[in-house]
Amino acid sequence: MKGHNYGLCRFCGKNHEPPRGMTNKKHSKEVIESIRQRGKERYAQGKLKNFFDSAHSLESRKKRSIKMKEWWKNGGTSPETRKSISENHLNEKNPMWKGNKVQYNALHGWVRRRKPKPKLCEECKIRKPYDLANISEEYKRDINDYEWLCRRCHMDKDGRMDNLINCSKRCKN
Repeated sequence: MKGHNYGLCRFCGKNHEPPRGMTNKKHSKEVIESIRQRGKERYAQGKLKNFFDSAHSLESRKKRSIKMKEWWKNGGTSPETRKSISENHLNEKNPMWKGNKVQYNALHGWVRRRKPKPKLCEECKIRKPYDLANISEEYKRDINDYEWLCRRCHMDKDGRMDNLINCSKRCKN
């Protein structure tokens, strides 16, 4: 935009419009050209490493290509490396770890993976367990605070069975 004050140039101290394509930068065309020229001179003097000459040469590209082919042929990451990465991201080491601020479903999943499911309900020892019930009702990240219960025992412990019976009695009357 013509006439707009873009501020003082850090290099020349003048108010001016930035060059096209550099609208967020505050240099004049002359200053940018002088910076480019200094870079070319330093490159010619050998002060800048010949990065593009060495990194992008045909020989180095072929070496990288061969290494990648070998890596894919061998199955990518080795089992030892995968195991190491996995161990370094368990529990508290995982960047997504929430600790005790975890939500209900995630906490139940965490306990389900760590607490083995018994053949029979831990309360009545008669029916097959379906529910993972919290004992203290505090939802802590503690495996011992959970038990595997059948649906009936779970509803009894939560008091839902009494509510169901009372509701059915009220509905009949």
